[in-house]
Amino acid sequence: MTQRVQDIKFVEQFLTNLPSIYEMESVAKLGDLFTGQDVMLASGGPSLVNSLSAISAHRDSFVLVAILRSLPALLDFGITPDFVVMTDAADHTSKGVNLLTDDPRFYEIPLIVADYAHPTTFENRFKSCFLIQNPKLVGCPISSAIHGSRAPQMSGGSVAVSTVSIFAQFNIRSITLVGQDLSVPLSGQTYASTNVPAQGNLDLREHFTCKGIDGSEIPTLPDYAHYIKEFETLAS
Repeated sequence: MTQRVQDIKFVEQFLTNLPSIYEMESVAKLGDLFTGQDVMLASGGPSLVNSLSAISAHRDSFVLVAILRSLPALLDFGITPDFVVMTDAADHTSKGVNLLTDDPRFYEIPLIVADYAHPTTFENRFKSCFLIQNPKLVGCPISSAIHGSRAPQMSGGSVAVSTVSIFAQFNIRSITLVGQDLSVPLSGQTYASTNVPAQGNLDLREHFTCKGIDGSEIPTLPDYAHYIKEFETLAS
């Protein structure tokens, strides 16, 4: 999908969503809640499994935000995040990647979500929704009417990078990333939960290497290598 086609899709879905979202709050309303807080962002990589016990033990030390692909693993371990976040436009119901189910545990959790998300996202699965503004529509009167003039602006090529970019504008004290695997296994499980569809054909895709925590060179994908650079830019 070219950038132009993606931009058109995002705007079309935003317009389709208007009857569902026009009375929802902007994510800007969460600024006071996050200011000065220690935030933990849980992604769905395989390493999340190794962190579940520690997350549970220190649950009260963080505002816990779960990227949707991490939610099944967290809930199955008895961990309910404070928020779930979605920033992409795909259909996550059974007609798509099958992550938005009728699990009653979802009803307890607020969702931070892009205003251009697939329309099925807004079918009352979550406790409430806080909207992220489409950065391509900043200055658009309709978008401004929903988000106001001081909505945090999302940037980045992945859900995790985009979420970090928003929280950084809330003046949080710290952010801890778990399950954010930026290297890839050439075979086997690619997400923490077996309920999440695995990435396919990884062995056929172009691979780079990146430096692991232990200093060794480990395999990664070109887009993952780009995300690493984006995280480094945000950290600086």
